[in-house]
Amino acid sequence: MTHVRHGLRRSVAAVSLALLTVVAGCGSGPEAGPANAARPAAADPNDPLKPFPLAARTTVKASVSGKLESFLSLFMADAMGEFEKENIDLELATVPPSEATVLLAQGQIDLVPASSSAGQFNLLSQSDDVRAVFPLSAEAPDSQVGFWIRKDALGGDGFQPADLRGRRVLTPSGSGSLSVAYFGATELAPAGVGAKDVTWERFGVGESALALTNGSAEAALVLTPFWSVVAADGCCEYVDGYPRSTFSHFYFGPNLLNDKPDVGQAVIRALARTVTTYLQGDYHKDPVIGPKTAELLQQPVDQLQKLPSPVWDPTFPMDIERLQELQVFFRDAGQLSYQEPLSRNDVLDDRFVAPIKAARR
Repeated sequence: MTHVRHGLRRSVAAVSLALLTVVAGCGSGPEAGPANAARPAAADPNDPLKPFPLAARTTVKASVSGKLESFLSLFMADAMGEFEKENIDLELATVPPSEATVLLAQGQIDLVPASSSAGQFNLLSQSDDVRAVFPLSAEAPDSQVGFWIRKDALGGDGFQPADLRGRRVLTPSGSGSLSVAYFGATELAPAGVGAKDVTWERFGVGESALALTNGSAEAALVLTPFWSVVAADGCCEYVDGYPRSTFSHFYFGPNLLNDKPDVGQAVIRALARTVTTYLQGDYHKDPVIGPKTAELLQQPVDQLQKLPSPVWDPTFPMDIERLQELQVFFRDAGQLSYQEPLSRNDVLDDRFVAPIKAARR
């Protein structure tokens, strides 16, 4: 594993941000978890986000695929000392997603942020020791991340799903990515366009925007911040088809899920405090958090401040919209190693978020 940094903590100016009141969880569903699994409780039931340091200094190993803002709660929690308050050392590494999921299931990594991709579903179908435990961010309402199609590839009536039949669409992860499955389930399937009616081609995240603007591609999934380039060019129509609720979560492996649930609860406390304290509203423009975010993501501050801030829901919703339909798309695209779709309890474990939600109802 290539280590980014052992701990991102740096001294920063004191941040005076009021802890937002956390509203009761919406759409959390029944509590899920392995049978007879330990049920960690909030250390202080009156304030489940209050730090409760572990008795012994504990190292938690986490991996990320890169400096993505969807992982910001992890970076910020370490930088602002929230793990320190729980007596945790965060050991952070950069690992490709496919390798990280294997290491997570083997217990060599404790914590991985990941989206609801075909690869992640395949892992969950094979392991009872990996579950999604805490949500990541969702796209801002005014973000234009999603699918863009060149106007000269459309008919006179604007975008129609049939316009993509037989065409090549660029995406970072081919047909196995969450964004493609969601687009297929919400836009294509209702119009009778199947997963294999489109050629989903793996292509670099930044290069996709260039391919659209120079005319070498007709359609592509364009992610943040590159969609702003396509929008400014005027070459393409924005189709959207991208989820606005979070489909990405932190996943625990066997170490935190089953063997050391109290450590897992401490990790969730630190992440939840980070979300409610530092990542609410348009934090890109906050005089302290904006520059800190740019530093952690290794982006220019002025570029970051031009983009809408992602949404970090302080109610910590634990759901995956269209869970069954996503898996049907992946199955039809030949991306799944199993046939029957997984249930909610096969994917999500609410035990670590439940004490926070219960105490704040």
